[in-house]
Amino acid sequence: MDGKNVCLTLVTSTILLMVVLIVFNSCSKNDESPTDWQEDMNGKILFTQNYFTPGIQSERLYSIDEQGLKSITSHGNYETITGAGWSGGGKQIIYVSQGTQLKIIKSDGTGERLILEHGKGINDVVWPHDWIAFAGSTHIYLSDSLGLIHDSLSLEGSNCQTLDWHATTNRIVFSVSPINSRILIWNLDTHTTRNLSESLKFPSHPAWSPDGSQISFQQEDSNGLSQVFICNSDGTNIKQLTYFSKENPSENFYVMQSSWSPHDDLIAIGTTRGVYVVNLQGELKTHIPLPHGGDMCATVDWF
Repeated sequence: MDGKNVCLTLVTSTILLMVVLIVFNSCSKNDESPTDWQEDMNGKILFTQNYFTPGIQSERLYSIDEQGLKSITSHGNYETITGAGWSGGGKQIIYVSQGTQLKIIKSDGTGERLILEHGKGINDVVWPHDWIAFAGSTHIYLSDSLGLIHDSLSLEGSNCQTLDWHATTNRIVFSVSPINSRILIWNLDTHTTRNLSESLKFPSHPAWSPDGSQISFQQEDSNGLSQVFICNSDGTNIKQLTYFSKENPSENFYVMQSSWSPHDDLIAIGTTRGVYVVNLQGELKTHIPLPHGGDMCATVDWF
C-alpha cells in the first residue's frame, strides 16, 4: 500500500471514529434526548421520577418543554422528594427534600439552597407568588422565600397530603386524610374553609385550573382504579375525565398528581407509567415515559 492510500485509510478511519463518538455521546445523554412534547403544547412541565428498590427510595426532578427533557436534581440514592412546584415567575423551583426540608433551586439546576426545615414533616409545597404554602402533618403553613412562617391553618387531627394555591382568587385547595378523607378549600381573604363536595369518595391530589373555575382531582372509579375527575370550584358538575385501564391484571397502576396547562385546555397527569397529557374531553394528547425506567411520577406541575 503506497503512502497516498495509507493517508486516505487513516483519514477515513478517523472520520468513522468521530462519527461513532458523536452517535455514542448523543445516545448516552438520555436527559437531552427527543421526547413526546407536542408542538402545539405550551409552557413547561416539572415532574418527579421515583425509584423504589429494597432499602432505598430515590427521586429526581425533571422538566420538559419544546427544547426537550432536562434533569434538575441528581443526589444519588439518598434524596426523597415528596412535592415540588415552579415559582410564580417560572425561573425557580421549590421542592420538599427528605420529608422535612424545603429547598429552592434555579430551573437550570444550579443555586440550590435550603430555606426551611420542619421536623414534624412536609408533604407538599406550592409557590405561586411571593409567599409559599406547604403541607405539614397537622397544619398548612404560609411562609416567605426566606423560610419565615407568617400564617397557618390547623387541620384538626387530619394530615394534608397535597395542596394547590390559586393566586388570583387567593384560595388554597387541599386534600386531607386518613380521617374522613376529603378535599377542602381555604379562602385566605376570609380565613374560612369549606368542603368541596360531600359526594366525593376518598378524593386526593386536587389542582386548580388557571382561571380558578375548575378543580381536577384523583379518585377511584367504580372498578376501584384511580382516575382523574374534574368539577366546578363550587363542587358541582363532577365528571370522570380519564378511563385508564390496567395493562395486566397484576399491575399496580396509580394516578397521582395532576396539573393544568397555562391555557386551561390540557391536563398533565403523573402516574406509575409516567406523565400523560389529556384534553378536557379525556382524549390522550401525548405520553411522556419516565426516563431511565423509573417506578412512578408522583408530582407534576405545569407552568
